[in-house]
Amino acid sequence: MASDPRSPNLASVRRDPADAPELFDSDALRSNLEETAVDQVAVDPKYKVLQETVSGYRGILKSLDVLLFELNHPFKNWEIILPELRSFALKHFSSYSRHAKGPQAVAVMIDVFLDALLTSPREDLQARAIDHLLGYLEKILHEMNPSNRESLLPVVQSCFRRLSSLPEKKAFLLASSHVPLKRIGQALRSAGEDGAGLGEFNELLARSLRAAYRYWLEQEDPEAWFLPGGAGDPETRGMGATPVESISHRRLREYLSRLDPLSPRDGSAETLQSLLELPGYLEIVRTYREIPQFLGAGGEGEKAPSASNRKILSLFRIMEIPGLKDIHEETLREINHTLLDLIRREPPERMGEVLVRTFSLLKSNAENYPQTALQCIQAIGAEVFHREYSPLVETFLEQVLRFGFQYPGYKGVDASWQIISNPCHVLNVRVWLDIISRNPKWCSTLLSALIINLRLGGTCIKDTDLFQKEITKLLNSDIEPVYSLVKQLTKALPVYFNEIGAEGQLREANDALQAKLDEIIELQAKLREQAIRDALTGLFNRHYLTDVMSTELSRAQRGNYPVTFMLIDLDHFKNINDNYGHHAGDVVLATAGKMLLKHIRQGDYAFRYGGEEFLIILPGTVPHDALRRAEQLRADFNALKTEIDENIQITASIGVAIYPYDGEKTEDILYYVDAALYQAKGKGRDRVIISPNTRKILKAGD
Repeated sequence: MASDPRSPNLASVRRDPADAPELFDSDALRSNLEETAVDQVAVDPKYKVLQETVSGYRGILKSLDVLLFELNHPFKNWEIILPELRSFALKHFSSYSRHAKGPQAVAVMIDVFLDALLTSPREDLQARAIDHLLGYLEKILHEMNPSNRESLLPVVQSCFRRLSSLPEKKAFLLASSHVPLKRIGQALRSAGEDGAGLGEFNELLARSLRAAYRYWLEQEDPEAWFLPGGAGDPETRGMGATPVESISHRRLREYLSRLDPLSPRDGSAETLQSLLELPGYLEIVRTYREIPQFLGAGGEGEKAPSASNRKILSLFRIMEIPGLKDIHEETLREINHTLLDLIRREPPERMGEVLVRTFSLLKSNAENYPQTALQCIQAIGAEVFHREYSPLVETFLEQVLRFGFQYPGYKGVDASWQIISNPCHVLNVRVWLDIISRNPKWCSTLLSALIINLRLGGTCIKDTDLFQKEITKLLNSDIEPVYSLVKQLTKALPVYFNEIGAEGQLREANDALQAKLDEIIELQAKLREQAIRDALTGLFNRHYLTDVMSTELSRAQRGNYPVTFMLIDLDHFKNINDNYGHHAGDVVLATAGKMLLKHIRQGDYAFRYGGEEFLIILPGTVPHDALRRAEQLRADFNALKTEIDENIQITASIGVAIYPYDGEKTEDILYYVDAALYQAKGKGRDRVIISPNTRKILKAGD
């Protein structure tokens, strides 16, 4: 608690006006500041040691004053304090730790981290406090040397004891920290050879491992995911040392049984080594991440759809386990990528069958994984509408309607007076609006269904949902053919400012803020485009190539699919510059860029590689399709005409290399595709040459 500001014998700190953020004019904010703002706070005497240890550093003292002001503020804000404390503790460690009272300063900062863990009302801040504390302990151990070890080690041991006595819920936060305790154990073992401090740490690590194993034992057994009565194939069990088996409940119980005979308090290096050999929480999370890839690979003679279904089902289950939240984002990307890859591989005439099968899978899991299913539908919709094939769109919309609608499900309010309702309701409305906005004319049936569902079940859209952007996107699309339906929809949705009577200054302030935010977002988008785009051709530039190749090759490795690379060089381009001038050369390059942008699909990439060279990346394109598309591209170059002179003859030489046949590293693939292009030019230009490795794959297929 902050000390009484009226006590005359205590030091105090004052907020520097220059540190105060620039505020916009708002009566509500002004009223809030009148209640909570203070200019000066009294510093608790326990923090005096921090000031003493850095008293000789004016710059560090200034940053410490900011930290002390927040620590002693009557309305303590851990969201501000934690990053400030972490920065001070790590950045200035060498400065304050050299002081005679350095260990006391270290103990004070550890106390603050623990205070945040125990008193913060929000679990995310408690988790952040644990992460920062463990990171700080790791820093201390790495900086420990013979001169300071004797004074710092007791402080670290005391911290280990306090962490060992945490309540069960806090112990789980410790076990699931992004800074694994096992890493601290390795640092502690390296800090000294006499075993000092190992007893306290071994006890802490053992408790952390138990908390982790108990948590995963409370979740569904991964081995049961595909057993009879589960979701799929019984062959998963008994396949030996697999990712599924290594984190099964029987294996976790085995880990617990290995913990029981250990005596953590003995402080021996052997006990520490035994504990370090057991998998920790984050290692189990990483194993869960490997399961979909393992299941998607399938076994000998297994049909691809069966393996794909098992992979998608496992991805869905991962999305619904709270303890795997760290990999939820990449899991969702993998779900969408897997479904889209399945769709992209099928010709348009067979797409309807694939969509029906996909929606059947989504619907069977909608009750358990509604949010994931809706996000998948949105991604599938983007791909379907991109194809602009109306029979396919009709099939997709029919399946969306059959999938159903999530109603608000209003259930009252919670203890904080927050509305309790179905969290998927707003997401469902957003997904449907996104689909409708892509082509309102084709989506009149879906638009009518949305209006009917909103009128039957009502809406539960909060001001904080920032829903206005979805409506704006819809109104900015081509709504003329369905104008009457759009008017009915807008009447079914809340119009915030009019309905709550908050016109006038509040409306004006909000509009001004929104306009400024839109300007910033637009500027950021333009700056990013300028950074990654070639101004002349409109294609991506070479600086962006490294990021794209790294991302796409990693994704292809996980998804086990090929990626085609085409390196294109305009033949005799120097003659065009010499005979027609450099302006004509620029026109030819710009025309070629436009043609390449029309040629690529969504998910493909086109780069200006340098001069008159272009590089195209085609994820998911197999060798036969790659050869066909390369020949089509060569023919398109031959047909190019420019506005400068129709007699300018444009031809192109194309080299083709494909991951993984031509290597799995960026430099290997670029080497082979460049060699193929060099061979094409050496054989007379205006031709396509495929790398030798890929040519073997083509011949084997024939």
